[in-house]
Amino acid sequence: MRKLLSYPLKQVRDVVQLWRDGLLDHILVSVPPRKVLLAQHGIPSQVVPVGYLPEFGSIIPGIDRDVDVLFLGQISERRRDLLHAIRSHLRRHKRTIHVVDRDCYGEERNRLLNRSKIILNLQKFPWEFPVIRLLMAMGCKTLVVSERASDPGPFLEGRHAIVRDASELGEALVTYLERDEERSRIVDEAHRFVTESFTLASLLSNALAPIAYASAAEVRNG
Repeated sequence: MRKLLSYPLKQVRDVVQLWRDGLLDHILVSVPPRKVLLAQHGIPSQVVPVGYLPEFGSIIPGIDRDVDVLFLGQISERRRDLLHAIRSHLRRHKRTIHVVDRDCYGEERNRLLNRSKIILNLQKFPWEFPVIRLLMAMGCKTLVVSERASDPGPFLEGRHAIVRDASELGEALVTYLERDEERSRIVDEAHRFVTESFTLASLLSNALAPIAYASAAEVRNG
């Protein structure tokens, strides 16, 4: 657990120091737990989720979905154990999982996501979804089947993604590999949500507008 927390704790220490040095006026964080953590140090912040950008992932017409399940990410000991159990479950149902743990970026990643029916998300930090990875998949109309997290972010279970406890992931993968129409319905809704409503431009615009207005009012009032 200490190793797991080392990175987010270092980020908090850096932000705290910048705030105390007077180098920050406003702090935006991408998930609510980070707001809570900063508040424990007396630092106010505003939650603005990471929104979709076309560079994250987009549909490539004419590509066959020939990969059953894809996993993208670093392989920790916990993830290795889960992947081993899931691979065994899929094999019993004559299904496969393709694991990529390094050096998959840009167009190569986009093409691989377009080839995949499902992407499997295994949590790194149990308190948050890895939003960018999910946006990548949804931009490519790849179904997200995710391990449950305490904070699901903006995504609705059954509408934008399939969320299950770790012990239920293998069965969920098999189920949604067999349900083509339901899988199609969910990926269409998820794609529409991230590309129309949950874009980075709209989220930042909504968050920054009050700040800009307040700053302008201060200038006017001298």
